[in-house]
Parts: sequence; structure tokens; C-alpha cells
Amino acid sequence: MRIVYSLLIIWALFNGIFISKFNFPRIVGYWDELFTIFLLFYFLLRIGKRGRFKNLDNKKLLIKVSMIIIIGILGNIYYRYTNSMEAIIRDIVGFIKFPILYVALCESQINKMLYKQNYRLKRFYKAYSVILFLFGIFSIFVNTGMNQVEYRYGFHPFMFLYGHPTGLVIAIVILMVLMNTSEDRKEFTAYYIINILTLVLTFRTKGIAIAALFLFLKFSAGWSKKLRFIYWGGAAFVVILILWSKLSLYMSYTGSGRQSLYEGALTLARMCFPIGSGFGTYGSHVSGKFYSKVYDFIYIPEVNFFTSDFSRAILGDVGYPYYLGQFGVFGFLIMIKLLIDQLRISIGSKKSGRKMNLSMFILIAYCFIGLTAESTLLNFGAELAIALSITRLKESDEVRPVVSAIRR
Repeated sequence: MRIVYSLLIIWALFNGIFISKFNFPRIVGYWDELFTIFLLFYFLLRIGKRGRFKNLDNKKLLIKVSMIIIIGILGNIYYRYTNSMEAIIRDIVGFIKFPILYVALCESQINKMLYKQNYRLKRFYKAYSVILFLFGIFSIFVNTGMNQVEYRYGFHPFMFLYGHPTGLVIAIVILMVLMNTSEDRKEFTAYYIINILTLVLTFRTKGIAIAALFLFLKFSAGWSKKLRFIYWGGAAFVVILILWSKLSLYMSYTGSGRQSLYEGALTLARMCFPIGSGFGTYGSHVSGKFYSKVYDFIYIPEVNFFTSDFSRAILGDVGYPYYLGQFGVFGFLIMIKLLIDQLRISIGSKKSGRKMNLSMFILIAYCFIGLTAESTLLNFGAELAIALSITRLKESDEVRPVVSAIRR
């Protein structure tokens, strides 16, 4: 089974390349949904036999997810903005992908095996970091077909083979946290630097911001307790500054797709207070493909619902409006609380004896930032769940015997 777990980690890093560059059967594109459903049933069987959750935090997370699902279904029943059961089911599966897959991997203890294999993939991570960096530098001077057509700051953004720079950003962020999770004695310092330089070549604000946050937290962790308020205050300031700047930027683009999606979400939240319009109705590719009735009264520029899949993809360009519009104020606040709880776990506490988990913190921080500009948890939920389940064990006593055995 060792090879299976290694391939799952590698697939989380590379599936964006495989799906965009190779002509696989259409079903391969639904690997994350199918994997989520499979693990959900496996997890339910394990819980049924054990009769309890292994971790109380996972139980609380699952309760919040269940509450949001109930709110979404109530919105569907009450407002009836979509008559497509397929749209509702597909959107529910997309929504649960990140939280359910994460809980299932942790509760079934598959993440322990993934952690073990992650420790063995260190040489691969180093090699891949160098390859990305060299191609990124080469692509500045030679048209390799690995750059986006548009210009940013006078350059074509680097995307390697991922089809879009955002795919490369996600892959590098996951790569960095997996390296940090398996690190001994700062052996990856040089590789963090070249990965950050590669992130700069994507010219994506969220990627550069998370790289700066990673560097700050990684190399200031040894500060004295008297300076800890600067440590955490600086981290919080960076995240809030980026969130605010991105939101302000999108709202300034009058008549743009993203600005209209944010304004439309506020309109829906008022009209459908407090539960939202329901699954498959707003702010997702599914809502456009099955044409939600919401779009009869909320106009989204740049979207042609009847002729272009690419055009409908604009509906998935932001994350927060999806949660606010579909699940209303109640569901939106529960979703934010869900992410904050994971952030709190990553910070650790003296009371629980948990230390600060940098890898986990960076992944959740990326989710907060990424949701301003993309449907992060819908598009990359499975990859992030796999990485998060591995990083969750970073400061755990459960894996120390595993690591010791590998070293020997």
C-alpha cells in the first residue's frame, strides 16, 4: 500500500497538470468527488464500528458542515431557485469535498500513512522545487508555452504546465507545507527560497502574500515571549491587509464579474435572510450550467449562460459570495467559524499542550485569502484536505514513533 499513499500525495500536486494536458476520460476530472464519496462511506463504517469520534475537534467540524447542508437544503425547498436535483447534489458534493475528506482522512487514520510517505518523499520535493524554478527563470527569456498570455507588470505570469497560474500557486503552497511537515533541522531553507521566487513569477498577489507570511512565521519562531505579540500581530496584519486590499480592488471594478458577484451575494443575503438561496443557485459553475433562476434578477456581466463553459467559469472566480448568497448570513458565519476553528487548532495552546503548527496555519490562511478571488475549497478542496490532514500531525505525539522508525 506504500506506493498508493505516495501516489495520492503526488496526485494532489500534479492532477492539475494531468487533467489539463492529457486527454483522460471525463470521469478522471471527477476524481475528487468520487474520492470524497468513497472515503465518506469508509469513514461512516469506521465510526459505526468504533461508536465514537477519535478527535472531538473533528466531530465539531462535522456538526458545522451538517448545519450548513441543512440551511442550504432549506433554501432550496423554500425559494426553489433551481429545479435541478442534479445541480443540488453536485453542489453538495462540491461543498463537502474539503471538510468531509479532511475529517475522513483523519478519523480513518489514513493521514498517518500519508504522513509516513510524506517523510519519504523529501528528495522528490527538493527536485521538483528546482525544476519549477529553472523552468520559471528560463520562461522569462524564451517562450516555452508555460506562461499566461496576459501581461502583469510587464511579464507573462508563469504557470508551468498547470493551465493557469493559480494551479501552480496552489501546488507550490502545498509543496512548501509538505516540506515543512517532514523537515529536520531546517534542511529545506534553500528550497523555500526558490519556491518563493517561483511564486513571484506567477504574479499572483495571494501567492506572494502567503509566501511572505510563511517566511515571516518560519524564521521568526524563535523570538522571545516578550515579542510574541509582534509575531502574531504581524501575521494577522498581513492576512487582514491582503483580504482588505483584494476586496477593495474587486469592488472598485464597477460592472466587472467579480464586483457583480459580491454585490449580488449581498442582495441575495438580504432577500433570502437568514438562510440564503440554497445549493446550486449562486456563485458556482454548477449554478450557471443548470441556470439558476437567481440570474433572472441578478445580472453578472461577462457571463453567457447558454453558449460558453469558459464564460460560466467566471461564476467561480470568488468564494465568499458563494457562501453568503447560497447559505445566507447564518451559513456564512458558520463557515467562517469552521475555518477560524482550524486556524485556532494550528496556533495551539498551553492548555491543550499543542504547539504552533505552521504548515496547518499557512494552509488555512491561504483559504481565507484565496476565497476573495476564487472558489478555493470547491476547485482545490481535495488537494487542500489531503495536505491539511498530513500537516495536522506535525506536532502530534502519534507520529513520533513513525518518524523514528523511518530514520532508523
